[in-house]
Amino acid sequence: MNMAVGNVSGYWSVVEATLTLNDQTNNISLDSVSAPKGFSYHCSSLGKAGNSTGANITVSFDGFQLQPFGVVNYQFSDGWDCVPFFTEVIWMGIISTAVLLLILLHGFSMLTSVTTQDRFDDPKGKTITVNVNE
Repeated sequence: MNMAVGNVSGYWSVVEATLTLNDQTNNISLDSVSAPKGFSYHCSSLGKAGNSTGANITVSFDGFQLQPFGVVNYQFSDGWDCVPFFTEVIWMGIISTAVLLLILLHGFSMLTSVTTQDRFDDPKGKTITVNVNE
């Protein structure tokens, strides 16, 4: 497997990747592999990297880590992980909390709209009577 790495404005990324299998060279799409300079790219399971030539080849990388620049003492630098900061679980927690807060705010707004009666029973005057029909 050969990879061409590009270096643009403080980030490096895999520009082109080719895989030679049974004397056939296939281009593999690794567009998501990029990290800042001084970091290695790490992904516990890169998933399926399909090829762009149309052949039926799927490559899976388990425990993938790559650092083309700045390797010191044959060790990787800190890893730039493939998992984004906002995963599906974090988004669901944020959305659930937002919905509960909206319900709570709606309840507080309903409580603030409760008013006291503006007519009171005057002990010196005529009493207020409320007719109840069953």
